[in-house]
Amino acid sequence: MEGEKNKSGPEKTIIPEYSFDAGVTKILDRIMDILGKQPYAVVAFNASDKDVGKTKLAMTLIKELFQRGVFCKNFHDPKEMQKEERREKMVVIFDQLEWDSSERSSHKAIKESHDADVASSFDEIGYEIRGIDLWIGIYRPDKPFFSSAQPGKEYAPIADIIIRNEEAKDKVTKQ
Repeated sequence: MEGEKNKSGPEKTIIPEYSFDAGVTKILDRIMDILGKQPYAVVAFNASDKDVGKTKLAMTLIKELFQRGVFCKNFHDPKEMQKEERREKMVVIFDQLEWDSSERSSHKAIKESHDADVASSFDEIGYEIRGIDLWIGIYRPDKPFFSSAQPGKEYAPIADIIIRNEEAKDKVTKQ
């Protein structure tokens, strides 16, 4: 069901979950809201595994943002940043920043660490960006977020929105 909530307990953070297409719409709405308040938006993906649709999601967002007149660039890691021409509005996507589920109690520390890496990388090229504005969880039903749950510990993806990508397939590699 679209907008279905993903939570693992009565007091847990509720994360909206969407199909790929509905999720793209929600993500674009959130990005445009962010850009209404600041000139740059930084989006990071937390994927359950490989071949879950990270590249397709990033390329779809880039295409849609371009059609709205917003420059967007995709990177795997903040250290890949290169000097970019100043843009009035810009979105940066880190499509492989975090993998799988992590213990909920460590989410804040993980986010702070990634925010510091992102801020430092942008600072080196002259942008004042404080960190990640929007986290997207993405998975396939046959490749769910793994929980190595231990008694008394809760695991979940780092995400503001979760995409359930039922159309993604394993990539065929040439041998």
